[in-house]
Amino acid sequence: MALLSKERALYLLGEKEENFKHMDLFQEILADVEARVLKYLGRALIAGTYTEYFNKSTLLLKEFPVTSITSIKIASDQDWTTAVALLNTTPADYRTDLAKGLVWLFNEIDTSYPSVQVVYVGGYATIPQPILRGISKQTLFEYRNRDGIGTTTLKTGDETIDIKFEESSGLLLEVANALDLFRDHNI
Repeated sequence: MALLSKERALYLLGEKEENFKHMDLFQEILADVEARVLKYLGRALIAGTYTEYFNKSTLLLKEFPVTSITSIKIASDQDWTTAVALLNTTPADYRTDLAKGLVWLFNEIDTSYPSVQVVYVGGYATIPQPILRGISKQTLFEYRNRDGIGTTTLKTGDETIDIKFEESSGLLLEVANALDLFRDHNI
């Protein structure tokens, strides 16, 4: 599923689809940027049901914000079918900050392997605007500079502008910094 619609991206570029000559290239750049953004964030973003496994008592769920926790199970033998869910016992077994995807367990955990299973509903029903703006900015930058991909400077009249990139993703540093708030806590 595309995070940013082709129509919205073309609008930001100031183009109409019927007059746009480089649609295939533009869509390829947009898809590539979205894939790199998702990889940089380390998460799916889309609202859904997720299952994660941990070997610690402070849990950072990837698909925050969390709407609800379906179950938290501790199984020293990793047999999740017979493990008793903490939700079925007492809320004193754990605390949460659902907006940040944080869960603190008050039980002893075997840290030698994943002995905690969390099933939850999380992610975004609507992708946050800072993420969409980052995708837009990166896509427009790459499209407008498609003949100079890999360049680290731009010339505008008499001025030369240095362009900084986040090393691992190739995203503009400004875009990567804006996305950091939405990254998987565990990265």
